[in-house]
Amino acid sequence: MSLQNDLPYNLPILGGSGNDIPQSTAVDPVGNIWIAGTTDSDDFHLVNPIVATKIPYRTAGFVIELDPTATKLLFATFLGGQTPTAYNSPTPSSSASTLTTDKNGNVFVGGSTSESDFPTTPGAFAAGGPRTTGFGDVNSYSYLMKISAAGKLAFSALLGTSKVGCSGGSRCIGHESTSATVSSLAIDPAGNPIVTGISDSAYVFQVAPYGSAIFSSTTVGSDYGLATAVKMARDARGNLYFLGRYLPINTTFPELTYGTPGLFVAKLTQSFSSGQTIDLGKSADASVTGVSVDASGNAYFAGTHSALNAPALSGAPSLGGDFLLQWAAIEAKPAILARLPKGTVVAPPAFDGSSQLLVLGAHSSLLTLAPTPSASPGIVSFANSASFEVNTGAFPGALITLFGVNLPDSSRDVQVLVDGVSAPVLYSGPNQINFQVPFEASQMRVQVTLLSGTFSFDIPNSRSIGLFTTDGVHAAAINQDGTVNSASNPAGSQTIVSLFGTGASWMPGMQTGAVAPSPKRLENNFEVVAGTATLAPVLYAGAAPGQSNGVFQVNIQLPSTRFDTLKLQATGLSGFLTDILTSNAVQIYVK
Repeated sequence: MSLQNDLPYNLPILGGSGNDIPQSTAVDPVGNIWIAGTTDSDDFHLVNPIVATKIPYRTAGFVIELDPTATKLLFATFLGGQTPTAYNSPTPSSSASTLTTDKNGNVFVGGSTSESDFPTTPGAFAAGGPRTTGFGDVNSYSYLMKISAAGKLAFSALLGTSKVGCSGGSRCIGHESTSATVSSLAIDPAGNPIVTGISDSAYVFQVAPYGSAIFSSTTVGSDYGLATAVKMARDARGNLYFLGRYLPINTTFPELTYGTPGLFVAKLTQSFSSGQTIDLGKSADASVTGVSVDASGNAYFAGTHSALNAPALSGAPSLGGDFLLQWAAIEAKPAILARLPKGTVVAPPAFDGSSQLLVLGAHSSLLTLAPTPSASPGIVSFANSASFEVNTGAFPGALITLFGVNLPDSSRDVQVLVDGVSAPVLYSGPNQINFQVPFEASQMRVQVTLLSGTFSFDIPNSRSIGLFTTDGVHAAAINQDGTVNSASNPAGSQTIVSLFGTGASWMPGMQTGAVAPSPKRLENNFEVVAGTATLAPVLYAGAAPGQSNGVFQVNIQLPSTRFDTLKLQATGLSGFLTDILTSNAVQIYVK
């Protein structure tokens, strides 16, 4: 395993001045790069568009095409309607959530629209259906669009709807409507698109050429409850693999309620005639990231689930809530390939020429994994040592934790350089290495040398602060009398409590060769927030006496009113007076 985020980018300026959110990418047979997403930019940069305008301030879908070098914009279009809405009417919108290409370079785009005049083509499925919107009526449509390799609209079809269940009154209590959308696409050998998405259930359609009809359809995971997300991938033999999220439905009178969310995986044959569905169990953090299939037909699923009901492959790392499941082509069930810190994985694996898994992580980090758990050491992510917020930035002097597998048991076998400066290694164990960023660091280029090799990555320019906890929830705090805050030793109301953290630049930068930094006080930069209220005053903020140079201390006076959690906010630490950094939320035991 290795972690890197120093990939070279040389992209042209894309989009506009508003919010442009990419949702899906694909590469066509000649290497051109296609991107679909959602935008509210009225000045979005267009090239030979299919839809050249949008209603001001309204959200629309977009599709763009770049050349193989990603340096030239070849095509860019809006996807959306043109009819303004009346005053006080619901504001419709459109989005493009997924796309794929076929062997001829055609591009298929799927998404969702609630616009009554979303462009469709004559003869396309459901194009003549009801097109109204509003309370108590159609909430949204899923759509499928085909764009030729030359950037021309081949067809556009509406596939399904989701209806708002009611327009008011007691029968709405507990009701949760979902929007119809397309979430994944695949192409069968005949060139027919296979579509999956959400419309109260997780549906699967095989669509005829030119979108004129639906050949076959089914649902997956419907036995578990209300489907809220689903992703799909197809192997070379035509098998379809799914990862979905569901909400169990409790029908106890007088209202519908929903239980803890869960995940499922499913496998269908190309004809939809047979398949297998496996419940992965329930967890409050259950979420779907995606599915991919390698050249050998092995499927990989990525998501988050803190209590995953699946066996682990021998040697699989177990480091947190994010997961990678492997469903080998010759196996009847999937198994856990890796569990990684929550927030590490943001996309399903891609595959390089040697069958290594390339997993996109937070802040553009790239994780390389072997298709079977490796016995060799590896680093998979880094985090603030107090909050354990993954793959964020760091200030000079901050304490950083590296997560990995098969790491050295002794700090003597680890060397960490940041911008070429040796960093103090405070701890090394099988799954983590703790070090302090040198105060001289500015570019944050990290090099970690183990006996087995060297790992290099960049810490992003963003910053991170965190508060230490004793159990992930309760602050590592000291009461006013100098004793440790605990359930059996709570703090009194309106007494002074000391909190400890890392990540704040509470010392000025050191020049190379300086003997020691000079601490500075940061009371004016810090405030502590309980809910929506700001606690006052911050009595002291700065170096923690007797602690590592990377630890800061904040002394606060507890309020007289009850509170659930506290967060530390720091203003101006990153060099901009308006920048606000927020720590993890912590609880304090109070009488």
